[in-house]
Amino acid sequence: MEIVLVQGNDLKSYEIFSSLAALGLATAVGMWTNYFSVSPASPPLFWSAICFSVLTAVLSVFAYQSHSKIFCKQIKVRASVKDFFR
Repeated sequence: MEIVLVQGNDLKSYEIFSSLAALGLATAVGMWTNYFSVSPASPPLFWSAICFSVLTAVLSVFAYQSHSKIFCKQIKVRASVKDFFR
């Protein structure tokens, strides 16, 4: 039986980036919905929606890179159960 060890900092980075991307996505969708539902188009609302959309895209790229590091075997260490009981 093997145990897969992953560095905690990289796992935390992945969780933080993915959580922030999900929060940014919800905010961006809300801003776009509000922008298209308001009768006179509001320029500040438009630029806020653009900013949150770009922020969500950047955080999604960071989350994907962290995910790739963890799950594509770049930072994994495999250890046998026997190594822990010597």
